[in-house]
Amino acid sequence: TDHSRAVIDYDSEHLRFYLICGDSLLDIRKKYLHITGYPPLPSKKLLGLWISEYGYTNFSEIDTVIKKIEDKKFPLDGVILDIQWFGGVNSIGSMKFDTSKFKDPKTNIQKYNSKGINVMAIEHSYISKNNIFSDIKYAKKNDDIVILKGDKNFVNNVAMIVCTDPSNTSRWNASRRKYLNSVGIYSHWLDLGEPEYYDKNAKYHGLEIDNLKYKDHKDIHNIYSFLWIKGVYDY
Repeated sequence: TDHSRAVIDYDSEHLRFYLICGDSLLDIRKKYLHITGYPPLPSKKLLGLWISEYGYTNFSEIDTVIKKIEDKKFPLDGVILDIQWFGGVNSIGSMKFDTSKFKDPKTNIQKYNSKGINVMAIEHSYISKNNIFSDIKYAKKNDDIVILKGDKNFVNNVAMIVCTDPSNTSRWNASRRKYLNSVGIYSHWLDLGEPEYYDKNAKYHGLEIDNLKYKDHKDIHNIYSFLWIKGVYDY
């Protein structure tokens, strides 16, 4: 092996990269952050104590846990809800409380907020097939989602939100995130930003860099989560 040479193998039509050199790792890191920008620090609230489990099934259960913590005079900053809040795997993408279990979410969340306890709800880039053909037909029609079939490690037939087009992301957030805000949720747990399995046939829409259009899964996979987060931040 010739240690004086480096070989890069890639299958994309275009190659874009930065070669960063420095006298130390700290020097290289500084130059890297100069390109990417410095990440914002989380609020003090997020650095406090948040409780979660897989998962709380109703507000009464959460109330019981909060009371135990309060009785011990222990400070609590937030509660994190897993997939049970919207009804489980088959309801992924609904982004609405399962009110058969979580009754009157707005009143309960306001009750927690009055104590300084915030609520964070898990959400996914996935949309279950149960939602694709019901209340989000408009999304399928307007290319807001891409069908990824056979993702056996999670859901059999799911779709993903196409966050590569800002207009699509805006429509999605206006449809779903508006509801979360209306019940008092402003903290978001974004989970599963990439498919569990690579799908070479998946196509995304709208991403253009340096007048070059990127749409294949191999082009989008690593940047998808950044675009998803950006859409939430911009909303």
